[in-house]
Amino acid sequence: MTETEIVTLASGTATKAALEVFERKMNAERESFAARRLERARQILRDYRTLRAAALASVHDSAEAVTEDDLVRELMSMRDTSRIESIAYSAQRTVTLLTHVDRCLDVFRILCERTGKERQWRVINGLYIADDPLTADELAEREYMSTRSIYKEAKAAIATLAVIFFGEAY
Repeated sequence: MTETEIVTLASGTATKAALEVFERKMNAERESFAARRLERARQILRDYRTLRAAALASVHDSAEAVTEDDLVRELMSMRDTSRIESIAYSAQRTVTLLTHVDRCLDVFRILCERTGKERQWRVINGLYIADDPLTADELAEREYMSTRSIYKEAKAAIATLAVIFFGEAY
């Protein structure tokens, strides 16, 4: 084997190994991103009633609510605000977030109706959205299914909602 052949073989092997490492790292990042997105969707749903109460109790006019563009600009600028401005801005952000979540929930409800997955909507609504929350056991009894099946329906619904909330699917 000539020196050129050895170098070619070695560089090919090194390139292949580097690509495999890169692919594993990218897959791990995708999985991590997907897991974070699912957890954020779960957190939004768990906090939905609290967010709604905070938005309704806010002393700030909803006409002053910040836009999503304003939120992005604020996060990018690292602007130093006073405590009072910060409280007002936080209330505005809550209203903006809740508006986005409500729109996404409407899309999800319609999607469930059109695809014959109304049960997923009823599960999410009962567990997280409705003013009078239901436990998984109560939903299971109402839906004539096991509690475990309620949790499976919720998991599938949250995966769909994560895509609707954040706009990316993996």
